[in-house]
Amino acid sequence: MTASLLAPHPFHLLGLPMVLRTDGGGSLTCGQHRFSVQPGLTALNTFLAEENQRPIPLHDIAKAGLRGIDWTTSRNSLLARDLATRGRPVFHFDLSQAEAADRPALQHLFGAASLMDVFHRLQVEPNFVEQFRAIVDEGNPLAIAHYWMRGYLGALEPTQHDSSQVAAAVLPGANRTPNGVWWPDHFTQADINALRKNLSADLKAKVFAPMSMLVAAREGDTDAFLHQDVWYKPAHLGSHPDLELLGKMMADRINLAAAELFSTHTDFAHMLAGRAEAVRGAHFFADRHADVAWVTQHHPRISFAAGPGENAPKYGDPFGVKYSHFALVGYSPSKAQAAIAQKMLQLREAANERLVALWTANGEVAPFPTGVRPGPEIDIVNAVFPFGHANSASYVASGFTRPNADLYEGNLTNGDVQNRLVLLAQIMRSRVENQALPMAKALFGEVFAAKLERMLTDNAYTIFTLAHELAHNDGVDQNAKISIPSFDDPISIADAVNNIRLVMGFEEGKADIMGASRLWWYHEQGAFDEADLRGAQALYLLSLLRNLYMDPPEIHATGARYQWKLLVDAGVVDFSNTDNPFDFEKLEHVLPALVKAYTELYGSGDNGRLMAHHEAALALCSSGEVGEAKAKLEADAYPKMDNPLLVLDGIEGF
Repeated sequence: MTASLLAPHPFHLLGLPMVLRTDGGGSLTCGQHRFSVQPGLTALNTFLAEENQRPIPLHDIAKAGLRGIDWTTSRNSLLARDLATRGRPVFHFDLSQAEAADRPALQHLFGAASLMDVFHRLQVEPNFVEQFRAIVDEGNPLAIAHYWMRGYLGALEPTQHDSSQVAAAVLPGANRTPNGVWWPDHFTQADINALRKNLSADLKAKVFAPMSMLVAAREGDTDAFLHQDVWYKPAHLGSHPDLELLGKMMADRINLAAAELFSTHTDFAHMLAGRAEAVRGAHFFADRHADVAWVTQHHPRISFAAGPGENAPKYGDPFGVKYSHFALVGYSPSKAQAAIAQKMLQLREAANERLVALWTANGEVAPFPTGVRPGPEIDIVNAVFPFGHANSASYVASGFTRPNADLYEGNLTNGDVQNRLVLLAQIMRSRVENQALPMAKALFGEVFAAKLERMLTDNAYTIFTLAHELAHNDGVDQNAKISIPSFDDPISIADAVNNIRLVMGFEEGKADIMGASRLWWYHEQGAFDEADLRGAQALYLLSLLRNLYMDPPEIHATGARYQWKLLVDAGVVDFSNTDNPFDFEKLEHVLPALVKAYTELYGSGDNGRLMAHHEAALALCSSGEVGEAKAKLEADAYPKMDNPLLVLDGIEGF
């Protein structure tokens, strides 16, 4: 009789399940290793000690729902506790198959009466390990990558408990590709040595150094980990198809290792809460894993990605919490979306020339530095952050400062915005179905909701998000130096205003309105067609409405209020016109002037003016049409996220 466990093995990169056998006499067998099973046993202190491995606490592994080797739970109980309660779809213990005499001890060991309801069994062909070893010895990168893929199987629907159905569903076919996640932290130095045996020096240099990083990460050497290039790209391997394929798999594994390391970082929970109630962080990340389980089931192309982000300059840390790291879930853009993004990037300099021209048309001088800041490093990576309650299936796009040499050396200057990594989210059908469309239906009725369903495409969301993120790096920002009468020397806007929440709200509003103002021009320059333009414009207005509904705790809601007052005054949105409430032509006409008015207000650094606008916008959004709209959404039970939004630059609040 057996219970399946994803156990350590010299080839941990496979993530293969091993079989635990019990004989009814208190003994447990795994491969050639035999252990006694005693009631009250909490760990197997010597599970597999070969291949220079440390002893593995099996109890921690089982409770955490992680892979066979767990390098975090001894140092961080947060992830173990969260995953034990949320049920990560990695492997499955079928305790019903164990001998009756051993069940009490196994149940105690694994920390649940029946983990069958939580984890999922993975099975592979009996001779898979032997086949893989032979392939590794041959040193063929393509064959290694192919077998590597076949060693990973997708997660199943969490509610599917019948073990026979589970087993039938996960048996791999000859060309089966994974539905789910790559597990990078199965690498050991022995794995690296074995794979290195017959591969070229070029491949060794470009692949195995990052693999060594994983070993350092798993063993808790955070400093060594963070000094590596987490954003390792397949392109680094050159053009050879075999190497590109292997490199892609390496990149996925490296990025997940980063995600796991960051998710268990001591500061991670506090950063996620992002505000005074940082104690909610543990809850926050637990919810993320519930969403990850749902996403990996329904979207087979998804993989993990992550990167260290240092976002705590002088004015970026309003709650006394040091932002450290966060993990993302994402997948590759389509060719169409990648083409759109590249075209928008190519037009970026010209877009900023238009911004300067807007100010100088009448001989005016901008009260702050205009145009793009020099040398931004923009990278397009599609990503989705699982966000909010699992049932609302909501996702958040992210842009954050890219790790670079200055950051690694601890020399990142306050307000450095010149090395930005834009993480561009693919909109998910679940997000449209569970957020945008229910909101439109509640506010405007079935007709407009049906029209929106045709407009809110993946391309439209790509355009909307990238326009916002690019605009963060343009024009005025909180670190722009201005001259004001009460100070002899120029000071930053943030210093002048001396209210970080007010400044951060205006910054998010600036990115919204400046990004939206360029949409028509991007379209005119051939970046995308009119259908995508209208979809992106609709997303802009819907995002403002949604953020107003989420008001008051989040800075995007603050920024939305600031914009909304200007847009309402201009007649861009008409709540009484339920068939066509958004006037896109009027939006295009008024946005340039609104950008000028908004950035002039923001760039003034005048606390009194900014606060007056804040109060006026707050009053506007608490009464009248906007207040009625919020009441409609409340009555229609439109889902609010049950955790505070991230106060982190670039997190989209739509």
